[in-house]
Amino acid sequence: MYHRFFKEAHDGLALIDYTDGILGNIIDINDIMCEWLGYSRQELLGISNDDLIAPAYKPFFQRSRRNVRQRSESDRRLQFNIAFVAKDGHIVPFEVTAHIMKSEGFSFTIFRNVTDRKNMERRLGERYKKEKRLTEQLQEQMDRRIDFNRYLVHELKTPLTPLLGASEMLIAKASDITLKRLAENIYRGAKNLDARVDDLMCMVRGEMGLLRLKVSQIDITELMQDTVLYLKPWAENKKHTLTLKITPNLPVIQGDESRLSQVMLNLIGNAIKFTSPGGIIDVHVAKYGERVKITIKDNGKGISPENQQWIFEPYSRRKQLSDEMSGLGIGLPLSKMIVRLHGGDIRVRSKPGTGSVFTVVLPLVVPFGESDRKEISL
Repeated sequence: MYHRFFKEAHDGLALIDYTDGILGNIIDINDIMCEWLGYSRQELLGISNDDLIAPAYKPFFQRSRRNVRQRSESDRRLQFNIAFVAKDGHIVPFEVTAHIMKSEGFSFTIFRNVTDRKNMERRLGERYKKEKRLTEQLQEQMDRRIDFNRYLVHELKTPLTPLLGASEMLIAKASDITLKRLAENIYRGAKNLDARVDDLMCMVRGEMGLLRLKVSQIDITELMQDTVLYLKPWAENKKHTLTLKITPNLPVIQGDESRLSQVMLNLIGNAIKFTSPGGIIDVHVAKYGERVKITIKDNGKGISPENQQWIFEPYSRRKQLSDEMSGLGIGLPLSKMIVRLHGGDIRVRSKPGTGSVFTVVLPLVVPFGESDRKEISL
């Protein structure tokens, strides 16, 4: 029974002559050990462990041999790692448990082949190093992008500030109607460019995960009334009919008031902008289960089905949309980003020639963690 167990064991087994120390000669060895090392049993019998140990492990075993010799004569049980050089030259790593029986003059040693585990550890180590390098590269790219956008904001905002101030002064002091209108045009153009720069920077922050919500209690009724009141002169100038219908007793919601106002200005502003003169724009706000639903409906140009698939994607302005929409193409993607940060959703339903319906659904409470996002100054 012993010989069968020794011969057919799945772990490597060896009897080693201990007379000459911990690195003695092999007295017996089982089949699996011979298979792992690529030697026949006859080739391994009588040779020393020293002949098999990989060079990197020899200093360790030389120290171990001295330590064992200096200790007591009692039997010992040692556990350690070792690697042997196979006949074809490749390295085979083992976990070893050696039962040293000094009274008998030999050790019974169990070898567990850990090649697969070592290979997995090596692959994991390589993957970790690769991912670490990629993370460092991404961080470097993000840092460069932050620096670039900070510089861009500075370069764009610096000339706008005196331009806005000077045009405001001209509007206040100009007595000639023609000059006053020219000054107003300059002011509106500069103000519009300033808003576009803010939108672009907001989009950049969001893409880098650096956009934070400043959450507070919001009276959605008041927010929508203020937004429509602000945009009404523009709508009237285009001879639009702009209406707002709000379900009574809407609950107070949590959110970033300035960001949500930005979304509503964008969506209602688009409806005004892309609807031909004399159009109808209806804004409806209602409770929707445990959420609030805001619908902006117009009878403007509409958006084709193929373009509806990507209008919320940043930087995706297409040539074929030139007759449907214009601009940088970041207003809708930015609106969707802000709504998603609130835990809500935004959808569009449209048909060319009949208009569009944009629907925003917002939860009453912002999901935990969205208000704790990191924010940088650009």
